[in-house]
Amino acid sequence: MTVIPENEVLRYLGVSRAEEPLCAEVRSVCQSMEQCITPRSVWQEYPCSVADTSVSFGGITFDGTDLVRHLKGCSSLLLFAATLGVEADRMARMESLRSMARGSMVHAAGAAMIEQYCDDVQEALSTEYEARGLYLRPRYSPGYGDLSLSRQADFFRLLELPKRLGLSLNEHFIMTPSKSVTAVIGISAEPKKSFRKCRNCGRIDCPFRREG
Repeated sequence: MTVIPENEVLRYLGVSRAEEPLCAEVRSVCQSMEQCITPRSVWQEYPCSVADTSVSFGGITFDGTDLVRHLKGCSSLLLFAATLGVEADRMARMESLRSMARGSMVHAAGAAMIEQYCDDVQEALSTEYEARGLYLRPRYSPGYGDLSLSRQADFFRLLELPKRLGLSLNEHFIMTPSKSVTAVIGISAEPKKSFRKCRNCGRIDCPFRREG
């Protein structure tokens, strides 16, 4: 079970200090979602070629210097996707009908839950790869930097996301269910840029912090 970090829910709500009644309400929402929602994920490893202004893998090329910078030193990567499924969207709609405030909490809890789930999965994968002397970079998703959101279509095709996770993509490249994530995870022999180091780092001005 994915445990939703309540402090992250409050952060998504824009609350820096919360009184106990709000904390109790957030706790109730989190517990309900933890009991009702089972996140799922898929991933696939690909060899990759990182040039000066492009990255190639899976038979396609992604142009852009931001992704090149992120994957510099990587000879392979994981293409990753995860979702909370339709239940999270259903809960958000139902709670919004009862109370806009409660609906906002569900949306915030869903955002915190999918990120925590992705972190949990990547933590387990990191353990496997580190046993082989390899390190996983932080996640990098379409819509970050100069990796266009339109490249979601490539992720969907390569990972067969409609078939494997039940995801769909609209004409604006927005995913349904809404609490879903796609990402590239670099694999390298450089521990200094690893996912784990980024998780434990307090530096807030680092570009990798946004990417993780």
